[in-house]
Amino acid sequence: MRKAMRKAAIFIVAALLLMVGATPVYANGVPPLPHAFYGDVTINGSPAPIGTTVEARGTGVLTGIEGNPITTTEPGKYGSANSSQPRLIVQGDILDGAVITFYVNGVSTEQTTEWHSGYTTELDLAVAIAAPPGGGGGGGGGAADTTPPTISGISVSGITETSADISWKTNEKSDTQVEYWSSPSKLSPLDETMLISHLVHLTDLTPGTTYHYKIMSRDASDNLSVSDENTFTTLPGPVQNDLTISSTAGGKVTTPGEGTFSYDAGAVVNLVAEPDQGYRFVNWTGDVAIIADVSAASTTITMDGDYSITANFEAIPYGLTISSTAGGKVTTPGEGTFSYDAGAVDLVAEPDQGYRFVNWTGDVATIADVSATSTTITMDSDYSITANFEAIPPPNWPLIGGIIAGVIVLGLLIFFLVRRRAT
Repeated sequence: MRKAMRKAAIFIVAALLLMVGATPVYANGVPPLPHAFYGDVTINGSPAPIGTTVEARGTGVLTGIEGNPITTTEPGKYGSANSSQPRLIVQGDILDGAVITFYVNGVSTEQTTEWHSGYTTELDLAVAIAAPPGGGGGGGGGAADTTPPTISGISVSGITETSADISWKTNEKSDTQVEYWSSPSKLSPLDETMLISHLVHLTDLTPGTTYHYKIMSRDASDNLSVSDENTFTTLPGPVQNDLTISSTAGGKVTTPGEGTFSYDAGAVVNLVAEPDQGYRFVNWTGDVAIIADVSAASTTITMDGDYSITANFEAIPYGLTISSTAGGKVTTPGEGTFSYDAGAVDLVAEPDQGYRFVNWTGDVATIADVSATSTTITMDSDYSITANFEAIPPPNWPLIGGIIAGVIVLGLLIFFLVRRRAT
């Protein structure tokens, strides 16, 4: 009895040791999850028949186990999108990111992908398998391929204002091209790489425009397949708002100018108003609620809508101070200090009785005639002027008496000379 129990204990220990020895040892103590695959599978461009084997191979990949390889149970399909159905299960002591290759009926598809623990990937496979010699019913080889690729799964994604991505699948490896148009028709660059999954990135499209397109894929036997016409619409571009700018006399708007300009909604636009000589900027009027500073000649406006604004200018008033010396006065415009806009101002000086006007003195550079009692002054700055008068001197009676006496004596002398000659 004791010997039997000892033999049983030895057997149990040995079995445990065998189990431990058969269990893989992983760096973190936890075995990685498998990477599952499913998708379409074609042979020579046609759906693979039921019973086709699909296998994944690579460093550390376990093969010949349940799930790898997998056998197709419906034409052209391996595995299933349904997680409860069988899939190609790739597992083993595999480094994350390792490259694995796929085989159909033992022939490499030359398709590879990276292995990642716990991933599920839809991957369409295609393989070309040469017909065996004498195949095809004893004829001279297989019949020529005259069947164009089957296009499926057309979709448009990544639509922006100026670009879009068009993708599709074919049941056999084919090239890639798209015809698209709003008007006229254009062709995307031909990608001659033979693929199952296709993608074309369209650029330089017009915002807010409906485009028509057709898919084109040609297989290695030069069979072309063209899809039905489809459409997509690009996103609208930014909203454009109009800014209308004008100015009053005496200046102009130099930035951005005067007229009507279009800007993206929300754009901040610089405004600069410049007065002419003799004028100054007053303010902005019109749709000014969104102008940063309506009293500043240099400011900004935010384009949240269509706006119309005006830059206002006014003449700069200049001071004219007028005085006069004794003996007269300035009647136009008077005497004192006056304000004028830029331009000509009339001046009139009137002497008193017994006086006469002499000239204008002071800031006389812009007076038309400094010696004239009635003239003008051009106001382009502040000026101070004086009208000058002087007394008219009284008559010199002694001189006048002497002149008269001389004239009388000369007259008498002439009279007597004439009379004497006559006698």
